Amino acid sequence: MDNKKLLRLARLRSVAAKANLPFDLMRFTEDRGYAVECLRKLMDSSNDELLLLCLEVQRDMFPQPSLVAVPPPPKVIERGAADQRYVGKLR
Repeated sequence: MDNKKLLRLARLRSVAAKANLPFDLMRFTEDRGYAVECLRKLMDSSNDELLLLCLEVQRDMFPQPSLVAVPPPPKVIERGAADQRYVGKLR
């Protein structure tokens, strides 16, 4: 994890402690199921700062797949033996 993500997790931990909400940082980073459960519980809070931090951490830990359309691969036209004939002129 980069420094910004770690700082967000630390802020989330401290804000959750101020709101008397349980939060195990080590388990949060190792167990995806626990992380999702904790984020759901923390998002039910009326604290705006906590909600914003939860959304940022959720975005960092569980990125959404890109919505940009991938162009289809170019079509390859295979030519058979009938298309490969000599069409030169005789003199």
